[in-house]
This record gives sequence, C-alpha cells and structure tokens, in this order.
Amino acid sequence: IVVLGDGYTAAELPEFHEDARKIWEQTAAVEPYTTYRGLFNVWAVDAVSNESGVTGDPDRATVRDTAIGSYFWCGDIERLLCVDQTKVDRYAAKAPEADLVVVLANSAKYGGAGYNEPSQSLGYEGIATASAGNPRSGLVAIHETGHSLGKLADEYFYPGYPGYEQYTGPEPADSNISTLDAAAIGDRRVKWHRWLGEQSPDGGTVGAYEGGGYFVKGLNRPTENSMMRSVDKPFNLPGTEAMIAGFYRHAKPVSAVTPTDRTLRIRHTAEAAPVELSAADGHRLTVRWYLDGKELPRLAGRSKVRVAELAPRLLDLRTHRLTVTAEDRTPSVRDPKTAATMKASVTWSVRL
Repeated sequence: IVVLGDGYTAAELPEFHEDARKIWEQTAAVEPYTTYRGLFNVWAVDAVSNESGVTGDPDRATVRDTAIGSYFWCGDIERLLCVDQTKVDRYAAKAPEADLVVVLANSAKYGGAGYNEPSQSLGYEGIATASAGNPRSGLVAIHETGHSLGKLADEYFYPGYPGYEQYTGPEPADSNISTLDAAAIGDRRVKWHRWLGEQSPDGGTVGAYEGGGYFVKGLNRPTENSMMRSVDKPFNLPGTEAMIAGFYRHAKPVSAVTPTDRTLRIRHTAEAAPVELSAADGHRLTVRWYLDGKELPRLAGRSKVRVAELAPRLLDLRTHRLTVTAEDRTPSVRDPKTAATMKASVTWSVRL
C-alpha cells in the first residue's frame, strides 16, 4: 500500500506522516485486515502542496493549490472526494510496485471515494481516498478499499432520489449485489450462495435483502447492514471473502529468504518466510516440506531446514529439489477458485 498526502505543505509533512501511520493502524484493526496484516507493506510518499487543505472544504467555492488536486463535491456529491489520477500516478511511481494507493486529504470534512480501475501506467489495483482529520476517516478508507481491493459494490441506496427507485438493468458483475432473491441465488449456485443462512459478523444471517447498488428496489445485498452500507459495521461474510481474494491477488503466503538462484550445499540452510497471520482463532498457514516431491512430515511447520539434516536422503551426486509450500486454509474462503490462489511454494536445488 502506498499512502499519499494531499493539501499538506512542506511544514505539515510531519503531520502527514502521523496521519499515514494512524490510517494504517485503524485499517489493520478491522477484519480481515487484522488477520492478514502480515501480507502488507505500507509506504508513505511525500507530496508537497503549495496550500494547506483541499478544494471544496469548507465550502464549494473554496479552491486550493494542492499536489494531487483532491476535491470534494465530485459529481455534485459533497462527500465524494476525488483526485487527479495523473498526479496520483506521478507520486505513486516513487514507490515502485504499488498494489493499492490511499490518498489522505488534509481535511477534517467527512468524505472519500474508491477507484477500482487499475492504473494503466503503473498497474496498481485502485485508489481509496479519505479525509485524514475526520474521526471516521479510517473507516471510510476501509470502505473505499472494499471497492478497490474487494471489487465490492456499495450496499446502500437512496430513497426518494430520482432515478434510483427501481433497478431494471441486467445482473451486475459485482459479487455482493444481485437481481436474484435468496432462493434463486441458491438454486443457481451464483454470487454468495455458499454463505446463505450463515450468521454474519455484521449481524443477522446471509440472505438477500432488498436495496443496494444505490437502488431502493430491484437489487439485493447479502446482509442487512455491512461495511459496504454503513462504515461502522464489519464486512459481511461474502465481503470478507472478497477482500481476502483481493489480498491474494497481490501477495503470496510464502517467499524465499535463502536465494533460490544457487545450488545449496551441505553447509547451507534453506530458509523461507511464511506469512504470519494474526487470526483471533489461532488459524495459521499449513507449511510442508518436500524432497524430490516426497513429503518430509517431520519438517512440517518449520521456516528453515539445514541441508545437513537431509544428508541421509541425498544418496547420490545428482541435483535434488527441496520445496516448501505454504497454504492458507481459512474457513473465511469457500470459493475454490479463490482458495487455489492461497497456496505458494519455494524450491531450491540441493547437492551434496
């Protein structure tokens, strides 16, 4: 994650650094970020603005000269906090290989936005914006990453707003809204069918509740009141699964500490770095070791192995293959396609 600040002058950069730390701590305190905190690296990039604050705060007539061009009243909606994406890319490029960008506006006004289209030039997943000084800014940022990482739709709706009373379009691509009722979702085995009837962290059971995607009627959401409807609520079960899927689009559960581009000898140690999970239920990755494709059960769960321990099995001078795999078998994921992305391996060549 790359955090950019907008509307911070050179003298206010220490304040931005503190805001960036605070926003990540608030994010990491909400599931599934809490459990998967070990998957993330977070970087802050300084963007110096000529003026303090952002356009649209405190009122619509206010214009500020800022580095990233953040502004309220985007699309005629006061709380919608948009940015100049070209300028975002210019600063995000200073932290290569960004997967998600968070823009913090130097403002106490409530607002945010989620961009879920990947950057054409840098390839990051999307942008989440929030005002840094608002008491609910951390929750807003998390909600917006629901769009960017989870590809989730908003589950709220606008009673009385012209054009949003009745949805009449096709089935949306978003995983958390549907034109179908619970029975049809179950019968057709689509959308959140694997979670129907389950108790959800945001309260109640997973079903199909009318209203979502801004429409009062014609679209249903999985639960009554999740993070994607009210920012002070947890993600529901389908939303949690979508967020974890988003995490694993960019992160692997294990990486190599000992380089894999050289052959290991008897004096060497093969060391990997399985991700440390922080699950309240004690859930951990399943870590296994294999030599030439045959599992070595006694090494299960370890992060490193001395080649000398394998000597009795290295009976010839040929090159052997030592592999460690790490797999996340969390019960929070039920989609086999997502589960398949939650396993990774590291392999070394080994010779006596």
